[in-house]
Amino acid sequence: RGKRVGVLQSSLGPFLLSRALEREGMSLADVKLSNVPLTAMPAALARGDLDAATLFPPYSEEAMRQARATRLFDSSRIPGEIFDILVVDPQQMPALRDTLPRLLRVWQAAHELRRKEPGPTTAVMGRREHLSAAAFRDAEGGLRYFPLVEQRSMLAPAGPLARNLQAVRRVQQQLRLVSPSSPLPRVTNEPITAALR
Repeated sequence: RGKRVGVLQSSLGPFLLSRALEREGMSLADVKLSNVPLTAMPAALARGDLDAATLFPPYSEEAMRQARATRLFDSSRIPGEIFDILVVDPQQMPALRDTLPRLLRVWQAAHELRRKEPGPTTAVMGRREHLSAAAFRDAEGGLRYFPLVEQRSMLAPAGPLARNLQAVRRVQQQLRLVSPSSPLPRVTNEPITAALR
């Protein structure tokens, strides 16, 4: 309580922090939020300007190295609540109707290649993130990539992702990052259904 916590307010940071605090019987009102860029958080922790921070790889690994930070909470403690998703401008959807299913099939093929050849593909992805293959593997430790067939139900209009967006918006409204009248993005599994045909 009362500690300074670095959080990038335009990301999922506030939501993740709110869930971590809830598990300890606290809320966002119990800490002092500092809107700090992700790139600056490891150094701020090391200097003592922050007591804690909400980070994700590779910044979390850098904080652990630079500030000798300790992981207190991560999204593995709230399975099914944090998603990385493909977002498309609704006005572009008609023009991308044929392209999106192809993109999703390529994404699926890339994951299948990774399962078959984990060494070379992990090395390539690690270099892209400026991490060694081992560090990249560690950073991905708690991530789960769902095959397209499973994503169809997750991205249904009333499915888990739609519910999670509502939860994230509640936290953003509490912090006055969005107005109460702000619309939620439309969730659709139509491109996935088309990709699976």
